[in-house]
Amino acid sequence: MKTYVTVLIITVLSFSPVANLHAQSETIKNAREAVVESIDRVNQGELEHAPEAQRFDVKRIALKNIFTLSKIEVQELSGKLTSLLLANENENTQALRTKFAAALDSYLAYLSTTQNILEDAGDLTEVEGVAGDLKDWREKIYDPETKKILDFTLAFQNRQALKIAEGRLLKINADVKRTKLNRQKNDVAQLLIVSAGSNLKNARALNEEAVTSVLAYLRPPLVTEQNVLDTAGTLSPQTDETMKSGTALGAPSDNALLQEKVPSTLHELVSDSVNEIRTAYEKLIRISELLKKAGK
Repeated sequence: MKTYVTVLIITVLSFSPVANLHAQSETIKNAREAVVESIDRVNQGELEHAPEAQRFDVKRIALKNIFTLSKIEVQELSGKLTSLLLANENENTQALRTKFAAALDSYLAYLSTTQNILEDAGDLTEVEGVAGDLKDWREKIYDPETKKILDFTLAFQNRQALKIAEGRLLKINADVKRTKLNRQKNDVAQLLIVSAGSNLKNARALNEEAVTSVLAYLRPPLVTEQNVLDTAGTLSPQTDETMKSGTALGAPSDNALLQEKVPSTLHELVSDSVNEIRTAYEKLIRISELLKKAGK
C-alpha cells in the first residue's frame, strides 16, 4: 500500500516543473538523485515488516531529501527570476516579477516551517501527516505556480539572449565597415550580415509572440479572502496555520485553485526563437573568421 511519503516522492520525481527541466544544475541533479534513492529504501519489501522505529527513520530521511530538493528548486528559480533584465519592460511585467519573487520567498518560509514540524515529529503517524500536507501544498500551489514562474522566466530569458545577439550583430557590422576586405570577402560578409539580421528578426517576432502569450495567460484572477481560506482549509490541522501564512505572503493565493493552462505553443515559440538566434550566431562567427584572416 502506498503511503503519503511514497506518493509524495513519486509526485516530486514525476511532476515537479523545476526538477524536470532538461537543463538542470548539478546541485538539483544531486538533490534529485537523493530523492530517487529514497524511494528505493522506502519501497523495500522488508521495510513494511520492520520495527516502527526503523520505518520512522527511513521515511523521515526521505522527507528531508524532498525538503532539500524543494528548497534548492526555489532558490535557483529565484536566482533566474532576479537575473532577468526588465528595466525597459512595462510596469505590469515588472509587477509580475515582484509578485513571483514574493511567492518564492513565501515558499521558502513554508518549507522551512514545515520541515521544523518534521524535525519535531515523534512517531510515524506524524511523519506521514507532514508528507500528506506537503503533497497537497505542492500539488495545489507549488507545482502550478512555479510552472508559471518558469514560463515567465523562459520567455524573458529568450528576449535577453536576443538583445545580446542583436548587439553582437551591430558590432560585427561596424567591424566589417572598418576592416579592408577584398571585394569577394566583403560581399560574403554583407550577405551573412543580412542573413543573420533576418534570423534575428524572425527570432524577435517569435519572442514577441511568446511574451504576449505568456503575459496573457498570467493575468491574475480576482483574489478573495475566500480563495485563500478554501485552499488552506483542505489541509490537515497540523499545518493549516502554516499554509495560511505561506499563502498570504505572495502569489500562491492568486491562483491556488484556478490553474490557467500555458499555451501549448509557448515552448515551441521560444525553442524556434532560440534556434534562429543560434543560426544567426553561426553566421556571425563566420564573419569573425573572415575579419581575423584579413587582419593577419
